[in-house]
Amino acid sequence: MADVLVGSEGSDVKRLAALFNRILGAETISLSPPVQMLCDAMIGARPDFLFAVNAQGTILFASSTCLELAGVSAQTLEGEAFETLIDVQDRTDYRQFFADTLLPLVGKPFSKLGPLDVRIAPVGETTSDSIRWAALRAGSIDLFPNPDSNNALFFSV
Repeated sequence: MADVLVGSEGSDVKRLAALFNRILGAETISLSPPVQMLCDAMIGARPDFLFAVNAQGTILFASSTCLELAGVSAQTLEGEAFETLIDVQDRTDYRQFFADTLLPLVGKPFSKLGPLDVRIAPVGETTSDSIRWAALRAGSIDLFPNPDSNNALFFSV
């Protein structure tokens, strides 16, 4: 199973800082309570849903607002393949976008690749009424100490 934050408690920012610290191999990021509250407010105010996904397509982090998108908590999504959120009709396009466009850029900074329009199906929903269109955008930052480390791609849906 991927190294994820399943079972981690706390805010989105605390969970994201814990992920970065684990990837960096040191307690590099620490947040004072006021900064944590400010960052949580900024993430919570975004109109989109945020994910960190590794090069294998596994969700390492999902913002708490993903409950609205996926129908399950962020912690439940962490450790799952991102493509499980995508309606089966669009998985081939997603896999091709991931393999041809994203994987060659792993470990390099980039922003706003996409969008790839996909249908998102909430977990456990099978009716077409629950499926919604979303524009998938991806980005990455050069945060990691070496190219062999775990890399994270950031998805905005």
